[in-house]
Amino acid sequence: MRAENRREERYAWERANLAPWAYLSEYASERDHADPDDNYRTRFQRDRDRVLGCAFFRQLSEKTQVFLYSESDVFRRRLTHVLEVHRLALTLSDHLYANNDLVSAIAYCHDIGHLPFGHASEETITEQMKLFGQGARTYPHAAHGLRVVECLADENFDDHRYFGLNLTREVREGVLKHSGPVEFSGEEFAAMRPSSPCFIEGQVVQKADLVASLVADFDDAIRIGLVKLSDLLGVEGLMDYLNKFRKGGSPQATVGSIKSFSSLRSKLTWSLMQDVIDTTYAVLRNGFPGGEAFDGRTGGIVHKAEDIENYIRKPERLGDTFPGGDPRRPDYMLGWVYPNIVRLSRDGIRVAEGMWKLRSDKVWASSLVTRMNEKAKSVIGTLCRLLAGQPKLMYHRGRPYSEDLIKEKYMNLGLDLEGAMAGKNPSDLRRLVVDYIASLSDMSAIEEYQRLTDPQRHVVRG
Repeated sequence: MRAENRREERYAWERANLAPWAYLSEYASERDHADPDDNYRTRFQRDRDRVLGCAFFRQLSEKTQVFLYSESDVFRRRLTHVLEVHRLALTLSDHLYANNDLVSAIAYCHDIGHLPFGHASEETITEQMKLFGQGARTYPHAAHGLRVVECLADENFDDHRYFGLNLTREVREGVLKHSGPVEFSGEEFAAMRPSSPCFIEGQVVQKADLVASLVADFDDAIRIGLVKLSDLLGVEGLMDYLNKFRKGGSPQATVGSIKSFSSLRSKLTWSLMQDVIDTTYAVLRNGFPGGEAFDGRTGGIVHKAEDIENYIRKPERLGDTFPGGDPRRPDYMLGWVYPNIVRLSRDGIRVAEGMWKLRSDKVWASSLVTRMNEKAKSVIGTLCRLLAGQPKLMYHRGRPYSEDLIKEKYMNLGLDLEGAMAGKNPSDLRRLVVDYIASLSDMSAIEEYQRLTDPQRHVVRG
């Protein structure tokens, strides 16, 4: 088989085997920077591989999920969470016959914009930097993740003279909407219609993210003693919900067989996953239950079965409906707004909300997490003030940065680096400080804090 046909073979396989609602790789968007197609891989496969090779992705292994690394070396880090999301997302994608390559690329980079110390730092940096005035109450890590893959990653600079990973628009949209539609304005987001639901592969990652975070956070919390197994089993409706599903089809896998969180974790994860699969198929067959949108924002979508039918590719769609006469061309490319179809049932939403409340009350409001969060806020707040007051303290630590590289990167972004570093352009300076702090891991942020505040540590560059 000639190499130039292998990518086309993949396209033919997808047309024959993926569901009519899947996003076909052959219709992946053009990249912002010219890049000839690979003879072996589709664009989405190349996007997945580019994310895995990115320094920002590797750094997720040293960023907090919920609990700081110092509490235990078995707690999940941000990278562990990403891998769990990827695993669950592929399971959903397999059952829905969606595009696994697109799902993988989105899942791997969905949290790439997180700050060190997790969500604890987001409110602080928003308050300190006054940078996010687009309706965001806290630092929008989804929007920053988009910034990372579009213009901050520098792996391609030496060879191709551009910054960012040069990903397809579909993967970038999946990053922006990985927690659902977002309320951002501005031309930089307009092409992705941020307030509208993502295509099905993006929705798959959203639900996998929800399931993974809920179950994993309780796993870590029970391990440290913040939550008891009886607390979780006491969530309203959980026992009945679990008994609706049989893990692996086994009638023995009921609530009565649960003796530890290890058995509950597996049972709960698969119950939520089965629920998403079954409910999504019901929506695809029959439209939204009762014509309602009973979870998430919908961006004003009309919830009728015929509207979902319009979303699905059909061979008979030719002529005026599809310019160029191609029946497989994604509706998204013609301005269609996707309906929010990947979802939990009403019972699943009720259980997820109960778990969310228990997590808020028992974990996030605990003295342990509160202490960790306050320390994180102190570190991030101090870094914001010191680096904004003396910008030349940035980019010092033997990192692979040169002043020429930084200048070229921000010149491409239209940012006045010299004016920012001289304190003459406050808005650009705030943007520079946020980018720098977000590029730090937990440990490097602590080291930076100590270097700038401990009189015994050197503070000069070099």
